[in-house]
Amino acid sequence: GKLDWPVDGTIIYRFGRVINPNNTTTRWNGIGISAAEGTQVHSVSAGEVVLADVMGTYGNTVIVEHGGGDYSVYGSLNRMAVSKGGRVAKGQVIGTIGATDPALPPHLHFEIRRGGPAVDPLDWLRGTH
Repeated sequence: GKLDWPVDGTIIYRFGRVINPNNTTTRWNGIGISAAEGTQVHSVSAGEVVLADVMGTYGNTVIVEHGGGDYSVYGSLNRMAVSKGGRVAKGQVIGTIGATDPALPPHLHFEIRRGGPAVDPLDWLRGTH
């Protein structure tokens, strides 16, 4: 991977199917990166904001289109610092960490989508956390 991380923190869930302690299955379309509530979240690449709104269970969500069918998705935000239709630069602050899911600590839900389907963001991010 060559993209910078959107926020420094600890991975609390990984992309793909997870078997929960109660034997139910959860399918994550991204990764959860825990960080203190209010921590700044940065765009991993330049692009256009195609969504900055509340999106179902994702809560406050920003989606950035990078061209070529590539998108980055930033969910569970406390505050959004960008608006739909705006351009963002790589590394620009797009919002702050929130605590929208009572079952999880404050975190960023982060996805990368290529032409529609979600792909494992860890394949695209630089280094490991």
